[in-house]
Amino acid sequence: MKKVKLVKIGDYNLYTFSDGKNEYKKNIFFEDFKPSVGDILFFPNKVLEEINLFTYGPLLKDAKVEEAIKIIHDGKEIFMSRYYG
Repeated sequence: MKKVKLVKIGDYNLYTFSDGKNEYKKNIFFEDFKPSVGDILFFPNKVLEEINLFTYGPLLKDAKVEEAIKIIHDGKEIFMSRYYG
């Protein structure tokens, strides 16, 4: 898992993340959640390397742990499942 900070939210669900050394731009649709600039996210390394449109939503019981993400938003931990991408 790689820890990144959300630094910019652009048009068309384009999010820019930074790990302090590199920036990652990802098209992500979040179901039932809206992240904010400054949120901390933990992504599987392979997700940050892939070029794709991703959809994440509430954690499913049968979710693959290696594809789930963790978000720290307003001091709360939120876990989400990868639905698509």
